[in-house]
Amino acid sequence: MEQTVLSLASLEMASLESVLALVVLAARADGRLDDAEVADFKAQVVSASEGRIDATLADIMFDALHASLTGDDVDYRLRRIRSQLRDPAVREAALGMAARITLADGIFHVDELRFLDRAAAILEITPDTARAIIDAARAR
Repeated sequence: MEQTVLSLASLEMASLESVLALVVLAARADGRLDDAEVADFKAQVVSASEGRIDATLADIMFDALHASLTGDDVDYRLRRIRSQLRDPAVREAALGMAARITLADGIFHVDELRFLDRAAAILEITPDTARAIIDAARAR
């Protein structure tokens, strides 16, 4: 399966926030936030924004999203993300970013896999496509 490379620089602000919210939700799906996951978030954002977002701004964005998502009903938030990301290829690429962050700490926790499967279902990504996305993240 060929994966879409997601350019964060090309997204509207609401779509950008939705992609990054998905990634933050994935990072904390196992109930912990490791330094490696935060560093991976920063690296993915800086790289995928083609330099438009630097490391300092990525840190600020992570902190703001982490705070704003606290207490949110995850399924509700995932439905909002789906409504913002109308392009299936963008939803798939966002799931790939989310999968990569769950692996940043070197441990693929069962709760992270459950989150990714649930996110894929709500984002209307088929189970086969979701599995291929997750497998590609594992292979990196």
